[in-house]
Amino acid sequence: MQPHLPVWVLVADASRARIFEVKIGSNAFELVHDYPHPASRLKDHDVGSDRPGRVSQSHAGPHPGKGSRSGTDEHSFKETEHDHFARELCGELTRGLNEHRCGRVVLVANPEFLGHLREVADHNLTKHVSEGVAKDYTSLDPRELAERLRDHLA
Repeated sequence: MQPHLPVWVLVADASRARIFEVKIGSNAFELVHDYPHPASRLKDHDVGSDRPGRVSQSHAGPHPGKGSRSGTDEHSFKETEHDHFARELCGELTRGLNEHRCGRVVLVANPEFLGHLREVADHNLTKHVSEGVAKDYTSLDPRELAERLRDHLA
């Protein structure tokens, strides 16, 4: 980690994210980029044929002639979009690190999406993440974020 470079704070959920920059010695959150991701708000049934369906199976098990229904092993459309968005965001954070625009990263997301981010983060990003905050702060303005995250930036 490079202590003289700003900290980037990713504040996200599965459908929206913002990256803020906090300069060393400052408490001001400056917006670097806003990432809306409306596809994560779609319901599986709204996407039609892209949705994994249910499969009817006939079998010669203990109840011959009765079929069973099971879901496919594929992720739902929504889970796939969450994963895609987490990968996109981690790519942006990694790019910021590689271009020396930030020295460390704080991830702030609801617990489920924070898990997605951690799953898809590469080794370089992971070693530069100084904090993971499992809270949904996407609706907070920069001043409120500064107040709530002050202890996580020290």
